[in-house]
Amino acid sequence: MVNIPKPFQSSAGWHILKRISKKDIPAFDIAKRRLKPLVQKDGRHELSKQALIAKIKKDNKFEETPSAVSDFAKTLNNEDFLSHKWKSPEARNNTTAFKLAGKNYTVADVADYMEKAGRRRLTMNKEIPMEEATKSLYKDMVDETCVKYEESMLETRYPEFKALMREYEEGILLFEATKNIVWDKASADSVGLQQYYDGHKNAYKWDDRAVVKQYTIKDASKVRVKEVQDFCKKNTSDKVLEKFNEKDKEILLAVQDKTFEKGRNKLVDNTSWKEGEMSQIETDPRSKSVVFYMIEKVIPSSLKNLSEARGYVVADYQDFLEKKWVEELQSKYKVKVNKEVLESLIKK
Repeated sequence: MVNIPKPFQSSAGWHILKRISKKDIPAFDIAKRRLKPLVQKDGRHELSKQALIAKIKKDNKFEETPSAVSDFAKTLNNEDFLSHKWKSPEARNNTTAFKLAGKNYTVADVADYMEKAGRRRLTMNKEIPMEEATKSLYKDMVDETCVKYEESMLETRYPEFKALMREYEEGILLFEATKNIVWDKASADSVGLQQYYDGHKNAYKWDDRAVVKQYTIKDASKVRVKEVQDFCKKNTSDKVLEKFNEKDKEILLAVQDKTFEKGRNKLVDNTSWKEGEMSQIETDPRSKSVVFYMIEKVIPSSLKNLSEARGYVVADYQDFLEKKWVEELQSKYKVKVNKEVLESLIKK
């Protein structure tokens, strides 16, 4: 279908449009990375921020003494102040610069802030009047102080937020406690792991296993498969390779030693599991290579040693440690359930 709408007329004349392509709206998570910096640079973002700061000042009885910072600016010079070498004066000036929510911020506090804002000072024009430079940095400090104060009061003013933060903090504590008491201990406690394995050996067993030779014919069109199989029955794998791989030419036949547990390989599973037996062939439709197996040895079901079963033992030992830890907590801290309230939460 051609995406051409009906011709239409404007002050410039008649127009015929054709849609060449269409870009779908990206998912929000993808678009967010591009939109966020654009919003932050937009003037409306700064207006909203200043409106918030103005409200914080009004709600928390903000007071300031502009002359205090102005007097401080008169003691500075551009060359020193706008360099990375400038430090806050050692003599503390405890004159009040501003107050917020009953807390007093002195000129010395403002000077300390300006020292830490070295990157901001270094980007300022060295021709700028000193009072203007200090006034700009002072405003940054006031804005940051207001926002930080508001953030510190979120849990007090909003119970839902407080509950969310508590859940987050307790989740981190639980994660760290579980990591130390259960996960890390299960991996690092070699003595405890060995003792757990010794008490549960029968849970870690090998099923019957077959030690096999895997024969891969890389290009069956050049080598007759039946001829290879017949030769394998009467000769070692070394002789098979010597016969069917010509020297200094392309290798057509490869042999690998492998061990399969019952249920792990369909070709081996379809044999009667007898030494010397050969499996059916399987052809890879893409590479056209042919694979078959010859059983060298059958190993009856047996216990796995700790190194063979380590992954399973560690996982089970973790479950054991966690269960033991929960039992200790339950014996130490009695839990009383209000059944009436619990049952009221169940939707019938």
